[in-house]
Amino acid sequence: MTNIRLRYIKQFVDRHGRARFYVRKPGCKLVALPGLPGSTEFMESYAAAIADMPRIEVAERRTWRGTVNAAIVGYLGTLPPALHS
Repeated sequence: MTNIRLRYIKQFVDRHGRARFYVRKPGCKLVALPGLPGSTEFMESYAAAIADMPRIEVAERRTWRGTVNAAIVGYLGTLPPALHS
């Protein structure tokens, strides 16, 4: 049996003993994946999730203008994604 190593996969066993798989790129939301790794539906869902995963805006609703937090969020918003993820 071969091991499949995919980037950004998070796995855990839920309270019912079932393995759950999620994909999460840095700066993006968690997306649940159906099936088992290597299955057709899993790989299709993984490819779709990686392709069109929207980025989360850094603290957009928790920031007030004129605060240190607003300055940090403004600075991080000007950096390329590779530098602050």
